[in-house]
Parts: sequence; structure tokens; C-alpha cells
Amino acid sequence: MILKGGLIGFGYWGPVLLKNFSAHKDIEIEAICDRNSSKLNTAQSLSPTSKTYKDADFIFSDPTIDFVIIATQAETHYDLIRKSLLSGKHVFVEKPFTLNSIQAEELVSKNRELNLLIMVDHTFLFTPQYEAIKKIICANRLGKLLHFHSLRADFGLFQKDINILWHLMYHDIYILMDLFEQLIPISIKASGSAHIVGPLEDTAMVSIKYPNGLNADIINNMLFPRKERKIIIAGEKAILLWDDTVPEHQKLSLFNKNASYDQETGKIEYSFGDSFETVEVSKKQALENQVEYFVACLKEGNKPQNNEVAALQVMQLLESINNTMHA
Repeated sequence: MILKGGLIGFGYWGPVLLKNFSAHKDIEIEAICDRNSSKLNTAQSLSPTSKTYKDADFIFSDPTIDFVIIATQAETHYDLIRKSLLSGKHVFVEKPFTLNSIQAEELVSKNRELNLLIMVDHTFLFTPQYEAIKKIICANRLGKLLHFHSLRADFGLFQKDINILWHLMYHDIYILMDLFEQLIPISIKASGSAHIVGPLEDTAMVSIKYPNGLNADIINNMLFPRKERKIIIAGEKAILLWDDTVPEHQKLSLFNKNASYDQETGKIEYSFGDSFETVEVSKKQALENQVEYFVACLKEGNKPQNNEVAALQVMQLLESINNTMHA
């Protein structure tokens, strides 16, 4: 069974999505849409069999197209997703799902009627490293979880329609919500500043506390001299480091370090272990895994884990953080 898709948007992420969707044996990209003629020329050279349009309505009205890939500015997502659903087409949309939870709730409500598939590009959930992290936590190799720390920084890309929460922290929040889906924050502290495109914050720091004692600290910065993508999860038994900027075989490390405090003696005991362990993972790319999952969900009629409801929950927590930051 061949699934036919239409791609809307051929800017920064569009070519990457075209490459990965086109590589799947059960997918044909029937049409590509962008308002920029030079980008359409590039798209045509990369996918000669695809039709090209400047108007997305040609994709919505094409009965041969099964699903729409949306890779446009965030401010356009709501309208394009809605038109896709009303035209009876499934949706793959890059993050953020929408600009606010009101828009997200409307789309969730609409899709309860239409029962189409919506998948939001929560890319990091499909990395081999993240899949290994979930297995390590489930196997209790870290013990009781104490602290989640994320540093996500780079120079730019500065956005004109969303602040850093929707641009970078969106990733940290969907990771947190997937890892600790049963936990509801009991407190949130947040601060941020706008330096380039006022009033949109391009730096932010957030601290979240959970009822079981776990807390999460997230630092996002678009004024950094180089790219940083680090997540550290500390437990009573060990500490896990995910560094996404180093070579593949070094990205995930497990450190046998822990500390404990004896209240009776007042002593702090440390265990450093002999060395750290580099965790071996698959070499498959996250987007390749996600496209395979998208196709499987379509063929089997399953709702994906990164569906519109999950995306709405991400939006709601981001809005709580944003409100705290501006309080």
C-alpha cells in the first residue's frame, strides 16, 4: 500500500522532511508547496516526480493525497492543520503544534469528530539515545530519580513569531512529559529576557518541582557561542548524561556516582565507581524512526504517542511557564 503525501513549506526543515519521507518504500511525495519560486525549483530538482504549487489549496483539493506534511512558520500551523483535517487528510506537523492552547484545543475537538491521524514532530522521542534512556530508567539502574537538568543552547535561529519556550524549550517539555507522564508539577519558577527580537525572549531558565521530590532545571539560550544539547538525569544509584553534540558512539554515558547522608552520624557517603559506561545504541536517525512509526500508525489505525492530545498538554505546560515568566 503506497501512501501519498503533500509537503507544505520548503524552508529550513522542509528539505529534511522531504528526504526522510521520500526514502520510505511505502511513501510517495505527490506535491510540494512553497510561496518562494526558487525554493520550489530546488524542491523539483530533489523530487522530480512531485508536482509543485505556490498555493496549498491544490494539495487540500487533491483526492489522491492521503496526508499533509506541514513545515511552515508556527503562526500558520493552526490554519493549515484545520484545512488538512477538513479535506480528509492525515497530518504530520513540525513543532510547535500551534501558537497557543486555545488553537490546540479546537483542533483536538475537531479531530474527535473526524478521527484522522495527527502526528507532531517530537523528534527527540525517536532518537536511539532517548529509547535507551527509557529502558535504563525502567530497569531502575538510576534508582530513585532526583534531578533532571537540560541545557539547550545555540546562536540563533531567532524567531519572529514565537519566543524561546516554543522554539527550544518545547523539546525539553515533551521529553519531561513523556518520561514522567504521571507527575504533575507542584511549583514552577521561570525567568527570561528578550535581546534581539523584542519582546520575544531568547534566553530562559525554568525550575519545576514534582510531588515525589524530583525537580527539573532547564536552561535555554539563543545567544550561545556554540551548540549545546545536554540532558543529565541524576538518580540515587547513578547519573546519566546525554550529550547530543558529540559523535554517535559517545552521546550516552552512565556514571556510577552517588551520594547519601546518614542523619544519625551526620556523615555524607560518596561512591564514585571505577569508570563510566558508554551506552551503545542503534545508529538509525530519529526522523527515520519517526517516519516508520507514522506509516505504521496509518496502516494499523493506531493513535501515535505524539498525537494532538500530547501536543496540547505540552502547550498547556508551556503556557504555565510563560505566564510564570511574565508574572
